[in-house]
Amino acid sequence: GDLVKSFDVKNQKLVNSKVIKVFCHSCEEMGEYYLVINDNIRVTPNHPFYVNDKWLPAGEIKTGDLLLNINGDAVRVVSVQKIFEQHRTFNLEVEGCHNYFAEDVLVHNKQQTCSNTCPNTCSSTCSTCNTNCGQSTCNCFIAGTKITMADGSLKNIEDVEIGDFVKTFNETANEIVDGR
Repeated sequence: GDLVKSFDVKNQKLVNSKVIKVFCHSCEEMGEYYLVINDNIRVTPNHPFYVNDKWLPAGEIKTGDLLLNINGDAVRVVSVQKIFEQHRTFNLEVEGCHNYFAEDVLVHNKQQTCSNTCPNTCSSTCSTCNTNCGQSTCNCFIAGTKITMADGSLKNIEDVEIGDFVKTFNETANEIVDGR
């Protein structure tokens, strides 16, 4: 499979990480709304982002905060909007650093409370691959969110497969490394 980009926060370097689980959630599991950050990041409010050098849920991000991009640069938040629609959502679990880059900003892979995963990939429609975890809401991204793969290419989150590799951020070494 492919690799995704992650970040080793401790060693401050980019690494590759292998995707070990792909989570797909029904519209009903999403909650009432999602957020659109900087006009392109579509995420549920409880998904953790690396904000101002610490992990915060997306719902606590505000204009002026700084996100970390794949080049190690700060990205200023210029807008946060609530969209009151429900969509299928997706999340990844990656080995090692437990983070990845969505729309080129660092996010945590936020451990899920359920073991139900999609076998490989999952349709972005609301009628397939329901993995009801018994959660009131899930911590995920809307279909179409771009994930940075280990080779630098981008892949929609719903197309990422178990065994794919991403770049991760190693918090200990403070560097981006390869991981599974």
